Amino acid sequence: LPDNHLRQLTHMLPLATLALTFSSATPSCEAGHDVVYAFSLTDLDQAKTDGLHIPADECFSPITLHALKASGHLEYTWVPWSLLKSDLAPHGAFVYKLEDGSILYKA
Repeated sequence: LPDNHLRQLTHMLPLATLALTFSSATPSCEAGHDVVYAFSLTDLDQAKTDGLHIPADECFSPITLHALKASGHLEYTWVPWSLLKSDLAPHGAFVYKLEDGSILYKA
């Protein structure tokens, strides 16, 4: 990932913790290393998220990450801060539909 893209990404996701390693698929890298692009999101307290904006069904996309699927996440979307208007997620939040029918916000 070029440095300028990393700076843009970290600017766009100020609450995220980025973890990067280099790929063994890249000829200049040592064998045994894999590419990992990740950031950490925190579940927002569901008792405090009642009344926050819930996007229309057509805004959601299916979950494709196995770990999220295995933990009951079905679909997700992004809600910008301008629609949330909440101190809980001043930069916006991901919104997840869960198997039990509930909605989970993560920021």
